[in-house]
Amino acid sequence: IDTSKTEWDVAGGPAYQRTRFESVEPGQDSSESTPAFVAGTHFNRDLTKDVEFDFRYDFQILNKESGTYTHHFVVALETEL
Repeated sequence: IDTSKTEWDVAGGPAYQRTRFESVEPGQDSSESTPAFVAGTHFNRDLTKDVEFDFRYDFQILNKESGTYTHHFVVALETEL
């Protein structure tokens, strides 16, 4: 969706992630690689001439060794001074 006051994007698909660990138990690997599935959405709306509402959510589904899943969620109000 892309109008004069609103933008909304949705995306997703396959991915690849490599994780490097700062410290590990003796005999354990210091990195892990995995295929992943990623998806997310970004929504932006002009509430007034000077105020915008911004929403973003992303997640990844990974293997167990890489943490199984991650989420990132942001909500903000932006103003122009």
